[in-house]
Amino acid sequence: MFNNNRLRRLLRLAGCFLVILSMLAGCAGGGFGAASSPAASEQAELVWLMSTDPVKNKWQEKTVAEFGHTHPHIRIKLLNVPYEQFDQKLAALIASGNAPDIWNPNQADSGFATYLQMGALLDLSPYYENSKAEMNGLDVKMMDIYRVNGKLYGVPYISNATYFYYNKDLFDQAQLPYPPTNWDDTTWTFETMRDVARRLTLATDNPETHIYGVMHELSPNALSWAFGGDLLPADAYETGLIRKPNVVTAENTAAIRYFSELALTDGVSPSHQALSSAYTLGNPFLSGKIAMTITGGWGLRSYQSADFRWGVAAVPYHEGRQVPLYVDPWSISAATSHPDEAWEFVKFLTSPDGGAGSYMTDVGRTPAESGLLTQWYEATAAELDMDARDLKEVHEGALKYGRRADNHLIAYYPIILDTMNQSLGPVWNGTTSVEEGLADMQRNLESLHLE
Repeated sequence: MFNNNRLRRLLRLAGCFLVILSMLAGCAGGGFGAASSPAASEQAELVWLMSTDPVKNKWQEKTVAEFGHTHPHIRIKLLNVPYEQFDQKLAALIASGNAPDIWNPNQADSGFATYLQMGALLDLSPYYENSKAEMNGLDVKMMDIYRVNGKLYGVPYISNATYFYYNKDLFDQAQLPYPPTNWDDTTWTFETMRDVARRLTLATDNPETHIYGVMHELSPNALSWAFGGDLLPADAYETGLIRKPNVVTAENTAAIRYFSELALTDGVSPSHQALSSAYTLGNPFLSGKIAMTITGGWGLRSYQSADFRWGVAAVPYHEGRQVPLYVDPWSISAATSHPDEAWEFVKFLTSPDGGAGSYMTDVGRTPAESGLLTQWYEATAAELDMDARDLKEVHEGALKYGRRADNHLIAYYPIILDTMNQSLGPVWNGTTSVEEGLADMQRNLESLHLE
């Protein structure tokens, strides 16, 4: 049953964004040189909004100090907000006319498309055209992610992809070969993975010794992508709006059936309820009780605290397989009073000699700047006791079969994701069929009227 109370809460958040959208519609946005720069004797103040994070906050403070040394005429005011409050705080700041000057619109749940629909983002095209020579390390395809109707609204700094992670110790104990790094290896299929998961599963009555073969950390739509499907219509990724969901297809049905069977039929994956409970104690893969998982590139950093050896490989092959690319940008507020100075900060944040380089080393994320990738391959592979050429093969394969993450492109995505998850809850719990669950999702998404 769809939770109408939770839906109403989420729709109130969407209503908040829609109110802001109408307020912004009558306001002239900033542009190239739209606001005059301060006199040489004055100091422009820019507000940089970021979520609270112990590791990232150290990098942020370091970045502010380094930028200040080379740009004494610009003062960066760092504003940190807890992740769970980020969207609400940002919406309130925009509505009150106090929008921050620079932020990553994908930093929390609402995503780039939501803020673009609100008219809150500045067109950076003229600035980028004037800076192309010094920003030529940024991949054109990644730049195009944030180019809408010929206008650029964000400059990428992270190129997180989706990878397959595995516990080397458990593979060694089972005397199994490691999964391949080649994404075009057609012997490494989801059925092969299922068979490997069976051989890695150790079923016991004691939760402390029970080992599951596999889990995943993908959204329902990403599960469908892995099987060549898609729960949303193609035009939604261009417009940011869902006009007609595309839920009930053969590919989507096959994907959801496969991943539900891993727990309900094969017993090689934790149940939906057990997995939800496990997350309250931390990431289940880190417990050493899960042999394989599929998640984003942030796992390369978050799994470093594991007390077992682990590796990274290609996501299993399937005809039409695609995986999410989590490419995050820096954007500038359309209402900024200092667009020229804000662009100077964005250039510093995306420079291999500035923020992009230190973000890679200090925070550990995969850089969007191509000039940093060789260094990233070597450093990350060394941490994994892996050949840098194999890591490069994994990452380049993820880019080859990757597509822009839906939460970065679809407006009001938190509401849509919550609707998908609630609709599939009975399927994951085994109380309704896959066909019924997808039909419910189709109806529930249509009832949102977010077009």
